[in-house]
Amino acid sequence: MLTNHGFTVTTAQNLQTAFEYLNSHISAFLVLDLDLEGAIPFLGKVIDTFYDPPPYILAVDFFPCSQSQADILNLGADACLEKPLDLEEVLAVINAVIRRAERLARPKPLCTTPPIEHKGLFIDPLRRHVSMNGQSISLTVKEFDILYLLASYRGIVLSKAQIYDQVWNEDYQFATTSVSDHISSLRKKLGLSARDNHYIQTVHGAGYRFAPPE
Repeated sequence: MLTNHGFTVTTAQNLQTAFEYLNSHISAFLVLDLDLEGAIPFLGKVIDTFYDPPPYILAVDFFPCSQSQADILNLGADACLEKPLDLEEVLAVINAVIRRAERLARPKPLCTTPPIEHKGLFIDPLRRHVSMNGQSISLTVKEFDILYLLASYRGIVLSKAQIYDQVWNEDYQFATTSVSDHISSLRKKLGLSARDNHYIQTVHGAGYRFAPPE
């Protein structure tokens, strides 16, 4: 039935053969008969071995009660199907998983992060555009990221380590560049002096902050 619906299906008469096939092919689904000897340890072995990507495991058995199904799910199975096996139910479960995967794979809409404006300074995060009093300012990637980070947390002091961790996405103790040099260059491009407190403020011994709201 699954083959007739366009799926490539491989059957294995024992667990060793099944494991060998899983090890040599990428399988999206695994239908496992729990009546097979050693099926429970095999379930754990599959979960521990194949995780990139893992097969979606459908465990099949005569489940005496809901607790027995819960126990198998807690061991790592993704779904439990009752014997006698209803092939339409198998197909429905597989199609449901595929639909969910397709929904998750859809591109997410762009966030509508609003621009930041302050005393003639305009920062557009979506277009990565900066202007001062209508004049476009050309910034490097890191300079823009530093400016946008500070402006996003107006009035909050961020240490050099925090800025480096956020902008470079690396541990500050392994820093290979100077946050201070980048802020100095940023100020120069914006036409600001180190003593200008209307935009980027230096908090001695603590770090930097963007001028708090008035």
